[in-house]
Amino acid sequence: MATRVRPGTWFRAVIPALLLPAVVACRPLVLGENEEGTGGGSCDDTGIGSGSLVMHSLTALDGSWNGTSSVSSNIWVIDDAGSSGTALTQNTIAGLPSNWGVFSPDGSFVAFYSAMDLAQPVDGTPGDSYNIWTAAAADGSGKLSFTSETVGGLNAVNSWYPSFRPDGLKLVYSSYNALNLSFNTTYAGRNIWHIDSDGTDRAPLTQYPNTTMADCRYPEYTDNGAKIVFQCDGDTAGTWTSLENSDNIWVMDADGNNRTPLTNNTAGAAGVYDSWRPTLSADGTRIVFESKMDLTGADDGTATLSTNIWVMDIDGSNKTALTTNSAAGLDSGIAQFSPDGTKIVFVSRMDVNGQAALSNNVWVMDSDGSDARPITTETSAGRDSMNPTFSDDGKFIAFYSKIDVDGAASLSYNVFTYHLGCELLTPVTRNTSTGLDSFLRASRGIYRR
Repeated sequence: MATRVRPGTWFRAVIPALLLPAVVACRPLVLGENEEGTGGGSCDDTGIGSGSLVMHSLTALDGSWNGTSSVSSNIWVIDDAGSSGTALTQNTIAGLPSNWGVFSPDGSFVAFYSAMDLAQPVDGTPGDSYNIWTAAAADGSGKLSFTSETVGGLNAVNSWYPSFRPDGLKLVYSSYNALNLSFNTTYAGRNIWHIDSDGTDRAPLTQYPNTTMADCRYPEYTDNGAKIVFQCDGDTAGTWTSLENSDNIWVMDADGNNRTPLTNNTAGAAGVYDSWRPTLSADGTRIVFESKMDLTGADDGTATLSTNIWVMDIDGSNKTALTTNSAAGLDSGIAQFSPDGTKIVFVSRMDVNGQAALSNNVWVMDSDGSDARPITTETSAGRDSMNPTFSDDGKFIAFYSKIDVDGAASLSYNVFTYHLGCELLTPVTRNTSTGLDSFLRASRGIYRR
């Protein structure tokens, strides 16, 4: 078994946030031969503007495009036409980023992680650890910090990626919090934790100590809240004291019992067979994920040099590779099922129209891997499209990208939506100047309609 060095905190200065409201109605960019698209029916009224996205952004807090950067990323709720929005956090000094928000199931709250000052959430003293927070989706009121770490440096006790249970009563997240529940004392491995939505009953569901520095992340509840899927490099034999060379996909009961690896790749050098980012179908029966494992599904077989999109049942059976690239430089990942389970959206560096792609593009395919097609078709470098997510009605895909905005080259990432039936691509944010990036998380609970 391998022992891994704990990752540092390089991502502290990371990805800004997403954009905001306040501008003129957008003119959609039309892909396809005519304004009706290829999805059938009229595209005169797609309903754009009636949906809401949660995102984080460096956009100006006054709502203007290409205005003064907020310096720290803030959490925004914005309509999907980009015409109005609300900054739920409002920090304007360095070191106070708030990132990767997600709606509660009823849409009334947003959960996110942030380095905000625990006592003064607006422009306070920069925190040294990321903590889990919630705030009212309507106006950012009622902010509640679920963790209270302030330790910094290489020993920062960060918590990330909160997700709600379907009933909204609990959240699950990953954290370096000490296993004895104390704050600001020591750190453990990155474990999966849960907590009630009122901030009580905080507990680790995995138990890796700091001597292993395990890396468990991306937890997500099944549709009935009974199980949690996640990614982890823990010992597939089930001990808390050793790690594997590669990350595997795991499932466990919602209370942490019956922890089971669904992939079981343990051989080779570190990372050779990594499996990452499991997400569930809406009915909780299937998992889509990305992996470098043997294309036959055999454990510890011939690893691929690019990650591929895989699906399997919730018990690990029926593993199937939907993309089958074995050569380097053709990675596919960050996949998600449509709400009805018939399609999968993902990001890929696969060739586009016979040309090598030097940027990541957003693709969509049927859930059996057929009819794969790119939504963005960039082949030059520096124009990545990332983190696609379906709207909850399945009609739209949202993502962030450095593709052109209304015909103008962009130096910042912007958020876009794509209407699947009408093939309409619409910018939600319109910052083309540098340092005004907007991002959204690839997860359910990001795009409500």
